[in-house]
Amino acid sequence: MPHLGQVLQQQIDKAKTTRASIGRLMGKSGVSMQAYTQQASLQSRILWDLSKALDFDFFEYLSHQLNLKGKPTSVALAETNVQVAVLSERVKDLEKELAIYKEILKVKV
Repeated sequence: MPHLGQVLQQQIDKAKTTRASIGRLMGKSGVSMQAYTQQASLQSRILWDLSKALDFDFFEYLSHQLNLKGKPTSVALAETNVQVAVLSERVKDLEKELAIYKEILKVKV
């Protein structure tokens, strides 16, 4: 499992902000934020608040780190959803086309 405190510190650095400013957004002290960056794991509620404060989805990050075989990641799932939408539209178009051909055959017979 990734060290979430290190990931947190990386995101704080990436955001070019400070632990104290993120702490203020969360209603936490700078000391609490310092402690969070040293912890290997964090509670879900803390991750939730940090995700919002940093605009970084810690849960998605962890999901990608799992990399379970046979399980779609959110990116793969999103791509699959797009493909399904495209194919659904294609099916609708083909059903309309089929209905037109059936009407043409009825007229000829």
